[in-house]
Amino acid sequence: MECLAKYKAVLFLRKILSSKFLPFVSAAVVLLNYYLGWDVVSIWYFSLLGVGIMLTCKDVSPIFSVFMLMGLMVSEKNTPSIMEGFNTSDYYTRPYILSQMIVAIALLVGMAVVRIAESIICKRFKITPIFISLAVFVGVLFLNGIFSEYYTVMDIVFALFLAIVFLGIFSFACGNVRADEDTYERIAYCLLALLSVLAIELVVNYIKDGVIVNGEIERTRIRFGWGTYNNFGLYATICIPAPFYLAAKHKNGWIFSIVSFISLAVACFSMSRQVWLMGSIIYVVSAIWLLVCVKGRERIFNCIVFGAAAVTLAILLGAMHRQIFKLFSDLGNSFSTGSGRTELWREAMEKFLNYPVFGGGFYSRTLWVWGESGFANILPRMYHNTIVQLLECSGIVGFGAYFAHRATTVVSLFKNFTADRCFVAFVIAGILLTSLLDNHIFYLFPTIIYSMLLGVFTVAEKRDPAAETVKNYIKKNKEKEIHAA
Repeated sequence: MECLAKYKAVLFLRKILSSKFLPFVSAAVVLLNYYLGWDVVSIWYFSLLGVGIMLTCKDVSPIFSVFMLMGLMVSEKNTPSIMEGFNTSDYYTRPYILSQMIVAIALLVGMAVVRIAESIICKRFKITPIFISLAVFVGVLFLNGIFSEYYTVMDIVFALFLAIVFLGIFSFACGNVRADEDTYERIAYCLLALLSVLAIELVVNYIKDGVIVNGEIERTRIRFGWGTYNNFGLYATICIPAPFYLAAKHKNGWIFSIVSFISLAVACFSMSRQVWLMGSIIYVVSAIWLLVCVKGRERIFNCIVFGAAAVTLAILLGAMHRQIFKLFSDLGNSFSTGSGRTELWREAMEKFLNYPVFGGGFYSRTLWVWGESGFANILPRMYHNTIVQLLECSGIVGFGAYFAHRATTVVSLFKNFTADRCFVAFVIAGILLTSLLDNHIFYLFPTIIYSMLLGVFTVAEKRDPAAETVKNYIKKNKEKEIHAA
């Protein structure tokens, strides 16, 4: 693709596509099309944007805005969901829409395959321990339920789907992303653009759909064309580390610390209990990381911001203690029963004990049929926990492969423990932690985001003397403060 770089028009287009403002333009497109119901516009926008980035940019990290926002493009009006409370539309099965989707997706996937092939030929793609562990894990998924009575061809189909997403996106990122400071900052701005879409859609949802009934929040009414409150909560959780990273990187970063409260508020008002738990963990760890990284005035300003927030929170807790007590009482009752999850986990473990080696397969019991479109039994049974899911579906072999993969990522982090890689690790942790109480890691768009982030994380595994370790980052900030004084 570098042969195109000699043309001024291409260089100009590359500059536009690499801009940190582009994610916010994409966010505006998503919002506009979501409320107008012009889903096909979003489909073509993201397809052509992705193709343009892959065609003109040597570093394809700007494509993060495509991967992070395209999961939100299905409008409420045109959603194909058959779940209770959702509109059900045939929009995506209409021939003139379906044909355009196929062409747009083919262009995007085809260009990605070309970039993967080019990176292999040019030897930019490297075999790493993380790639090997991911490949082994994906390979083991093809054996899920192989000796059980439930084993069907759909188990192979679903394993193939996961293999294409996990390994395809990971390989694409490893061979085509340059993990430098601009890349990480670009990822952070993509997450802020995602947060802006979430915040606006949540506010509109609360107002338009009457989420607050008789002074109480009816969380079942928190739904969007592209998902429920749990899906919303996942996206909100992965946005939390972004403002902290930008606060550590910029002068007067405490302004971004204020933005972090918006990310936490959006996550909390999703009313997803797993997000309350896991999102709070990500927020606290990110805040501690920020205060360790910054020094001098920046640390003082950030402490003032967090202190003011703590005082405000204490006042709100005092003023609304009755409502909050009832909320946490209901929350405690829900956690004791797991909102049905404990029954799911019990069922899964019983099946695991029947098939402990390779599990019972993803299709030991189907979740539902896809309406009346003919795609029967297309969705596998999900158990709302990554570990339980793997034990039931793939047995000890599958869980062992996943554990080995997780171990290689942790080891990789400490091989090159930089502030930038910590930021990416926190975002990945948001996906993995919420998946301990949901199914996100086995769904299309969260898996795409995970694989792309893991690719960036892997590219930076080799220690670069010019890169900033956390220790050097702290030292540099201290020197800046002394010089300023």
